[in-house]
Amino acid sequence: MITKFNTIKKSRFIKNVLMVMSGTALAQIITFSLMPIITRLYGPESIGVLGTFTAVVAILGPIAALTYPIAIVLPKSDRKSRSIVKFSLLLTLVVGLIITVILLLAAEKVVNLFRLDVISSFIYLLPLFVLVTGLSQVMEQWLIRTKSFKVTAKTAVLQSIFMNGLKVGGGLVYPLSATLVIIQTAGVLFRASLMFFMSDKSIVNRSEKHTIEDLKEVARENQDFPKYRAPQVFINAVSQGLPVLLFASFFGPAVAGFYALGKQALNTPSQLIGKAVQNVFYPKVNELANTKRRITPIIIKAVSGLLIIGIVPFGVIILFGPMIFSFVFGNEWIIAGEYARWIAIVALSMLITRPIIVAIPVLSIQRQFLLVEIVGTAVKTGAILTGVFFFNEAIFAVALFSIASVLMYLYLIILTLFVSRRFDQFNKSSGTLDIG
Repeated sequence: MITKFNTIKKSRFIKNVLMVMSGTALAQIITFSLMPIITRLYGPESIGVLGTFTAVVAILGPIAALTYPIAIVLPKSDRKSRSIVKFSLLLTLVVGLIITVILLLAAEKVVNLFRLDVISSFIYLLPLFVLVTGLSQVMEQWLIRTKSFKVTAKTAVLQSIFMNGLKVGGGLVYPLSATLVIIQTAGVLFRASLMFFMSDKSIVNRSEKHTIEDLKEVARENQDFPKYRAPQVFINAVSQGLPVLLFASFFGPAVAGFYALGKQALNTPSQLIGKAVQNVFYPKVNELANTKRRITPIIIKAVSGLLIIGIVPFGVIILFGPMIFSFVFGNEWIIAGEYARWIAIVALSMLITRPIIVAIPVLSIQRQFLLVEIVGTAVKTGAILTGVFFFNEAIFAVALFSIASVLMYLYLIILTLFVSRRFDQFNKSSGTLDIG
């Protein structure tokens, strides 16, 4: 037992997970500690507007660089990774300009078409958010590649202090939804800037020349990301943001605020553990694959471990959600606690799927992932609309959406483990195997 403990203690993987987790934990503690103040300053409607804006920008996030930044971790050479960095930043700039032109020409039509009246006043912030999101994605993946987990931890804490401190200060002076939206946008830019200035600057190499042909080459080599991963992440963001968007449209911003708060509160354990494991797990599983070692055991261990860790906090919310939310956030948020009971089931499923998600590009099954996401989004959308139109109750929409989400996550886990076993068998036999 002592020998096993010492082995775990010396494990670089465990140390990296704990390092990222500690930063994420402190960031989430700061966020969660200030949320009771923020909810009392702004109220459900303002939180609902922020939730709607956040849902829209989450949908636009995958478009920013078409998920090319995820490929930064994969190449063996830093030079090729820097080519992906430059291509991703260039793509982000082009996409940002395109969205700007569209809004300048037809902002009102866009608002009416997608029923975005709730955030119509902030519509011109969307191109800026796309730009800073693309920059943030690039820096995050470069830090993962260079295993700069200490920087990742520090920036998470500083961003939380920056954003939540401003929300409290702004709420004391101007407790408006505009205050929350502007601070949210500034927070992403602040984090991206911190990641760059606190990194070792290896992302920049002035002696290297990256030609148009170099950029075309990395674009071709990683074309699975815009073809399969970007649509998948986009569709996933749509399915995750649909409840907030539909609630704001059919029931008003207050109901959207209840759901948004429940979701944000339950993201605390998911971000605390899942993101830390994901950031460290990605280069680890990629390294195992590159050296022809088995990856299925580490995936199973990661999924099982996250299930054991997550079942306690989420179980408490399932049992006592309304009581906890009314006590922590104020009596007017008791409805959010009812929603949180169902959201907790989805949050637990999302948590245990973190290792599965990062294994997907390593296994080259992004096409299958996209198909699963398309089917899953259709099922989840149907579940929400059933709750809206047949029951005319938000709680039914939340419940049906949650059940559909859990079923799709379970299917994705089974599919990925099946492919990973075939992948391991292929490496062991040194034969050829088509896993597409």
